[in-house]
Amino acid sequence: MNRRGQVEIIQETNPESSSIYTKLFFGLIVLFIIAVGIWYFGFYHNNPNPLVTPITPVKNITNSSSSKFLGSPFGTLPGGDSYNQFGAMLDDLGIKTVRYGGIQGVTYWALEKPENMPPGYPPELLGWDHLDKLYRDTNNAGIEMSVIINSDEVPSENSNESSPTLTSFKGDFTPHATNLTFQQYGDFVKKAVIRYPQVTYWEIDNEPDILPKYEPNFLWKGDLTLTDDYAHTVKTAYQAIKSVNPKAKVALGAVCTNVDYFEPVLEELANLSDRPGEKFFDVFNFHLYGDYREYGQKSYNKNNGMPPAMNLPRIKELLAKYNYSGIEIIMTEGGTVSGGNGPDGQTESQQAGNLVKRYIYLTSQGVTRHYWYDLNENLRPEAPLDGPTNALVLMSEGTANKKLAYYAYKLMTQKLEGSDWSNVKEIYNKDSVYAYKLTKNGKSIYVLWWDYFDDASYISGNMKTVQMSDLGISGSVKLTEGVPKYSTGSEVSDFSSAFNIKTISGSVSLGENPVYLE
Repeated sequence: MNRRGQVEIIQETNPESSSIYTKLFFGLIVLFIIAVGIWYFGFYHNNPNPLVTPITPVKNITNSSSSKFLGSPFGTLPGGDSYNQFGAMLDDLGIKTVRYGGIQGVTYWALEKPENMPPGYPPELLGWDHLDKLYRDTNNAGIEMSVIINSDEVPSENSNESSPTLTSFKGDFTPHATNLTFQQYGDFVKKAVIRYPQVTYWEIDNEPDILPKYEPNFLWKGDLTLTDDYAHTVKTAYQAIKSVNPKAKVALGAVCTNVDYFEPVLEELANLSDRPGEKFFDVFNFHLYGDYREYGQKSYNKNNGMPPAMNLPRIKELLAKYNYSGIEIIMTEGGTVSGGNGPDGQTESQQAGNLVKRYIYLTSQGVTRHYWYDLNENLRPEAPLDGPTNALVLMSEGTANKKLAYYAYKLMTQKLEGSDWSNVKEIYNKDSVYAYKLTKNGKSIYVLWWDYFDDASYISGNMKTVQMSDLGISGSVKLTEGVPKYSTGSEVSDFSSAFNIKTISGSVSLGENPVYLE
């Protein structure tokens, strides 16, 4: 009986013990799955290459807030292969955001198939390691980034489709592979965005509207038969980016000269939507070149065969037509030249004055980022240049020759950085005189200029007088000219004394250069 009782006891307790072990076993499995999930989404997902240290995004930049004006409009395309080549100049100028494209951008063949790249590309600039360091150094310096994703080829629905094989590289190089499918392209985009979470703006290709006669090696070539393909590429990139980083901002490839190209693109994007109001980009993107008279307000006909510069009213007209009014707008390339001879030759003063005008005017119209092209032309592969150039700095025998525009840029950021960029107001517009009011730390700063070139009777040395009461200003103010008082930057030996400064009251007399009133 006792034995039978013992057996009965064993039989009664066995199911309970088995249940405990079963629960423990499944509990360990659940914990293991949770641990793997934490590892994947907390580390590997954000850092697919375990050998690459995860990069912390810049704090307080646009992609961390719903405000499109959070951040600074002061940007440039720095050129160069490493941050060490241009970082000190960015700091000196007070530049807060940069744009990376070409070999500095995310380019499929350079990163995934470097062995198929044409000769002439340094091996150290191919593959992911180069961008890892460049973007990490930029991020560590507190600089925001806008990066171009170059698709290199027109993606297709499947690799057997005989769609055009195009390349944005120099020469007649054609990659030794079939076209990327949209699936392959989307996977590549995801890989880049996961790897670089600190990028604020992702641009989907560059200048798709530009014709081959201006840029023979660009991908889309302004071909209206490919606008549907480009729209599909934009949708693919948008969905890929948002799936892994919803805070990142997706920008259309920049319009260069032909706004009309984007009408069929926007129409096709609407056709690709699955629900009313669905959009596949967050930011409209344009470029603004031209002569010293053009800073986005209007365009002028040229005598050199080039098309008129882009202007903001035309862009806003397009956006309103397709229900994109109010969307964020950025200008990712722009500038005007100085130096050289002939019809393109302009003075350094004209270039510097144009720089100030474009930053103020465009910001007053809601453009949140402006990237001057470029910082140092001599850091680019085609350097050294001989003739007119947009660059703020030219190198000669190892010496950095800073132009007047460099010093004008530096003064502008010193005076205006930290302003309320959402509240830049035009307060005067009469007889080709324009005045804008900004607020910085609770104090008003005014920027004024006279577009003297629109006055048919203008003679060099003439001045235009404006009553300060018409600007809402009373008492005396400090006037600082926005361009140094020299003919060239090489004459500037002391930045602190390079600008004309005086105290005025009652009225302000304007010449060819913009002025600040404080």
